[in-house]
Amino acid sequence: MKQLASDVGLHKHAPPTANDVIKAGVHKKKTLLSYKQCYRGVNARKESKIISDSMSFQLVGPYVQTFAERNPGSTAFMERGSDNRIQRVFVCPSFANDVLMCVRPVISIDAAHMRSEWKGTLYLATVKSALDDLYPVAFAITVDGKVLQGWLWFLARAPESECPKSHHGALPTGMFVQTVYLHVRPG
Repeated sequence: MKQLASDVGLHKHAPPTANDVIKAGVHKKKTLLSYKQCYRGVNARKESKIISDSMSFQLVGPYVQTFAERNPGSTAFMERGSDNRIQRVFVCPSFANDVLMCVRPVISIDAAHMRSEWKGTLYLATVKSALDDLYPVAFAITVDGKVLQGWLWFLARAPESECPKSHHGALPTGMFVQTVYLHVRPG
């Protein structure tokens, strides 16, 4: 049942329901399955997904540390909260300095709210080449939904990092955020 629920989950954009598994059972196995069986299969799939996801989150810390070690000049670090959960991740690869020497003197920054089960905000700094290619030079992920605080944190980390630094300048400072959000003041 769990395998059938997983198969349904691969083809459906929303999480599978017991009724979806019943229909798939009739279609694939030519067997009529009970609602209770399918409900258990869907729940077993959810539980295994939660376990798998929590194991993946445990790998973020070692990955960030290994990334920083294996890429000299890169900046990568992670902050954890009091409950040992990941609060913020910042990554600025060392190749960003090389990229900045060959691009237009404009760094674009943007944020996007992640609409997943875990929520959060992705902050990204990109540059545009002469051939209109976009290159990321720094990114961060925060779990707090407070966009202003996330921007201030992201922009404060960029000058601390080894990149991006070039003859074009670097990422804007926290004063930029006050320009964008005129009605908001930190503090």
